[in-house]
Amino acid sequence: MKETNAVIGGEGNGGIIYPKLHYGRDSLVGVALFLSLYAEKKIKMTEQVIEEFTNTDLK
Repeated sequence: MKETNAVIGGEGNGGIIYPKLHYGRDSLVGVALFLSLYAEKKIKMTEQVIEEFTNTDLK
């Protein structure tokens, strides 16, 4: 990540690597990024979940 100046990285288990904070894998950083996105968009998490569900073929 340092060599390529990656903005964000992560693993399949939910750990996020956010170099602006530190280079350690941190699931709480992932939670904070999602909450920041919801606050910025001024939407509730449930609204996003409903939108994602209605946009899939799982109906």
